[in-house]
Amino acid sequence: MIWLTWRQHRTQAATTVAFVAAVAALLLAKGSTVHSYFDSTVKPCLVQHGQCDGLINAFENRFSGLQILIPLVLVLPLLVGLFWGAPLVAREMESGTFRLAWTQSVTRRRWLLTKVGVLIAAAILISAAYAGLSSWFSGPFNRATSSRLQPGLFDLQGVVPIAYTVFALALGVAMGAVFRRVLPAMAATLGAFVVVRVLVELLARPHFLAVRTRTYAALGGGRTFGDWVVSARIFDSQGRLFSKSADITFTPQSLARWCPGVDQSPTAFADGGPFKGCVRSLGLQVTEKYHPASQFWAFQAIESALFLGLAAGCVAFAVWWIRRRSS
Repeated sequence: MIWLTWRQHRTQAATTVAFVAAVAALLLAKGSTVHSYFDSTVKPCLVQHGQCDGLINAFENRFSGLQILIPLVLVLPLLVGLFWGAPLVAREMESGTFRLAWTQSVTRRRWLLTKVGVLIAAAILISAAYAGLSSWFSGPFNRATSSRLQPGLFDLQGVVPIAYTVFALALGVAMGAVFRRVLPAMAATLGAFVVVRVLVELLARPHFLAVRTRTYAALGGGRTFGDWVVSARIFDSQGRLFSKSADITFTPQSLARWCPGVDQSPTAFADGGPFKGCVRSLGLQVTEKYHPASQFWAFQAIESALFLGLAAGCVAFAVWWIRRRSS
């Protein structure tokens, strides 16, 4: 069965490996340049806890365009789900070869579980290497400019890409069993995978762990680098809502209804000018709901377990479907 699985899926496997190798070569080549620059310029400043804003801005301006390479990691689960998982059962049904394959000494259950097991093992190896490379490439960007917990970045690092890949494969197998034809199974796999990923990211992930709350002065800066801020609002000393976002630009115009006498000249923004005096007199406080950066691996474990559980459910469903509903 293992040899048969390899013979039937070697073309898809070779194509996927070629894609992964090409992207890996690109990430390695560009990543070595990014790491070299970061280690020689930004890292020493961060270690010494100096004023590194200028160096970080220079680093971001120079290499931010390369971050477009990182989302290529998201392509791998789709490739595996569409071209490995969806045809596994659907191709047998569509061509009619299941009548021969399922009437031999190998039972339907063993046939399916063996093939799925082999493909899952291969998918784990490939996606683990890919996820490790993506995490390594993202390292300098994480330390310099962004949080690993932020949506869109969290999905590309750690172990969750492995869980996504296993889920996509199992989902493709289940869709192939239901639709019995390759193209409809591929379309259903694509749609279902995207829907589940979006629902988990937007609705489930923010509630994996209890959210924390903190308050700090609007001009004081109390945010810890790397935290995932779920929501932030600004209130005045009387508890009145000033802004539904902490990321606002304090200008005389934006403060006009709160401090109508604020001077609108450039000197208003000096340390001793009326701008900061107005903000302080208002007693503006930022209240944030957030997840600390230290929860990254806890979130990774929870989301990975969720998608691996969904994958197990898809495989169990496919086994039940072809035993009970297919003939």
